[in-house]
Amino acid sequence: MAKKKKQTRSRNTKKKQAIEEEVERPVFWPLAFGIFSIILALLILLGGFGTGGALPKGLFHAGYWLLGIAAYLLPIAFVFWGVTTFTDENHKISKGKWIGMIMMLAFSAALLFSAFTTKNADGSFSGGHGGNLGQMIGSGVMAALDKFPASLVFLVLIMLAFFFAFGISPKVLLNLGKPFGPKYKEDTDLNDLKARPEGGNFQLNEGVPVEHHGKAVPRLGSMKNSAEKIGASENHAALTTRGDPDWKFPSVDLLDKSQDKADAGDVNGNAKTIHDTFENFNIDVEVEGANVGPRVTQYTLKPPNGVKLTKITALENNLALDLAAHSIRMEAPIPGKRAVGIEVPNVKPALVRMSSVLLSDEWSKLVGPLGFVLGKDIAGKPIVGNLEAMPHLLVAGQTGSGKSVMINDILTSLLYRNSPSDLKLILVDPKQVELTPYNDLPHLLTPVIN
Repeated sequence: MAKKKKQTRSRNTKKKQAIEEEVERPVFWPLAFGIFSIILALLILLGGFGTGGALPKGLFHAGYWLLGIAAYLLPIAFVFWGVTTFTDENHKISKGKWIGMIMMLAFSAALLFSAFTTKNADGSFSGGHGGNLGQMIGSGVMAALDKFPASLVFLVLIMLAFFFAFGISPKVLLNLGKPFGPKYKEDTDLNDLKARPEGGNFQLNEGVPVEHHGKAVPRLGSMKNSAEKIGASENHAALTTRGDPDWKFPSVDLLDKSQDKADAGDVNGNAKTIHDTFENFNIDVEVEGANVGPRVTQYTLKPPNGVKLTKITALENNLALDLAAHSIRMEAPIPGKRAVGIEVPNVKPALVRMSSVLLSDEWSKLVGPLGFVLGKDIAGKPIVGNLEAMPHLLVAGQTGSGKSVMINDILTSLLYRNSPSDLKLILVDPKQVELTPYNDLPHLLTPVIN
């Protein structure tokens, strides 16, 4: 038994080290690749103008051998990859950007071959400026098509590869002329009316950034917690309490400010499904709106007068089936409202970043040195707690439910409010992997106890 525990502990330690290595690895190498890509683009560009020395000329000649005149597009491709590495939140280039740009180069070379080549009587080709890759692709297509249709095919493929690389939907080509037509506004208004569930004034409140599906409905407002808005509204003075005048409190820049988007699915469709489900049981409810939170979306219903709440809550399983949700939660009634809430899990939840709560008014107004971040509620409103009001706090839950995250959240919150002269910590870590990163804190009375 002891051996099994030892093996489990060893696996946990190795897993922890692997996670730490994965977190540290992307910090340097992707940025180094971005710098290298931009430098390489500059060298190829110099070689294309016949200057810069032997290395730039050699690089350009290698690109010209492969792509022909399309080698002049290589600097654009490398700059695109380099800039993407710096601007992406995770400093990674997605497969779509890789494949899209490579295909655009290949099809450009093939277009230059097919547009400027001549097909001989014996079936061979002469001329063309697409390099070896362009000749290989172009000759294969021109075996079935003449010069003009082959060139047209490659031109369309270049456009599609461009859209794929830059994440643009080809639908933009179909919608270019629609906004200028008189019928466009009428169709849009009609579609918006069709999208709204019965009941009229359906209002959507987005507590977090949301991936939209189809047309948008009127919103009450959105939480200002995207990365740009957080950076613009920072108030470092509100993060701390005065204690040690010589102590410099940690900056919020140490925390991740990136905000991914929640995917609530088809909000309008779900609202209509809820209305129709109750209507099938002769309960005429009005779906007033929806609050999109980080993990669930709460649909608010206004039940008719004279209907018992137990009759509504009894349809919980029927609603879960009709919504194709593994589980839903009913709040009947919503505290302080004459309404019933139905919470449906989001298709894709959004992570709640600690930085967005630390920069909120709720945190700045919290009194006392023992405040800590809890998260956000169903409407995306920040929630904070105070250990002074809960001295016997117990954090419990099943594996993967977030106990370790909660412990780190409490400790980090305390460090943002207290200097070492105000806060003294004794940390006991039975698992030997959770609290090791805190060993160098000046707030510790003793090293982390294992």
